[in-house]
Amino acid sequence: MKKNAGMTLIEVVIASAILVLIFYMTMDILFSAARTATDGSISSKLEERGRAYVDRCKIEFLTAKFANVNSAISPGFQPGIFSFSYCQIGFVIPVDRDTTGTIKYGYTSKVGQPDPSGVGKYCYIRYEPYKAIRESSAAAIGYQMYPVYIPYPYPALPTLPTLGPDQNIIANFDVNRDGDLTDTFAVGRITKYVMKPNGTADMTEDLSDFAIMPMAHNHPPTACYYMDSAPVQGGMDGSTATSYVEDMMFQYVDKGGYYVGSSGSPPANAEGIRVTVWHGSFDDRMKTFFLRKNTETIKFRNQ
Repeated sequence: MKKNAGMTLIEVVIASAILVLIFYMTMDILFSAARTATDGSISSKLEERGRAYVDRCKIEFLTAKFANVNSAISPGFQPGIFSFSYCQIGFVIPVDRDTTGTIKYGYTSKVGQPDPSGVGKYCYIRYEPYKAIRESSAAAIGYQMYPVYIPYPYPALPTLPTLGPDQNIIANFDVNRDGDLTDTFAVGRITKYVMKPNGTADMTEDLSDFAIMPMAHNHPPTACYYMDSAPVQGGMDGSTATSYVEDMMFQYVDKGGYYVGSSGSPPANAEGIRVTVWHGSFDDRMKTFFLRKNTETIKFRNQ
């Protein structure tokens, strides 16, 4: 009778090596699939966040006036796009009519419905950073975001250089993929403030979070422009080589959709307002930064 020969040591080693290789290949595929799913989830959430914010602005701005058209409104009200930043805006909307049918302005959450209690109120939307991201240690430290025109009781904007290590992050990679490591970005939330006619606070609401904009180091301390640095490099993601204009958070545009170069109340040739927002977030390994842009041009109905 022949004895069944067992596997030799070298055969065992080869078989084990093949099994280990198959195991690692399988795990790599599984981990890659998990990372892809996670990355897709992050991108999707950023897109949803941006779309929800832009849609909200569209509802608010369709019938809005970016001017003080009501004597009942506080003299401290600063309407329109705020100069030096273009990331703050003040407005009122129709809330009622008097006995002659004349529209009364103010603010109400019941957009499109009569609300006499809203007469004389007014609203601000403001970008408020709470974190700085530097592409490398060579990137300049951001300055305080420009707080002008919004007095008490609004909270002061933070001074970015004084932020702690968890709020002043060095990424060590090209966040906006423009080919350099010298950019600095602010990450923050977009907040709505509703004010009573006498200038005291009525309510606040966070409209969005993880909104990101590059710091304009050539304009300290007004560093709230949507631009990379001096000289202007282009859009937030470095994909254009024109100007920072297309990525301003708020800008008036003419009939053709071109920027009309004005802050405050809309100029005579303004036909609408373009709202643009970028949202960004690291992945869970802090190895990739995701950027999503949402923009909408809202034609004026009531200027």
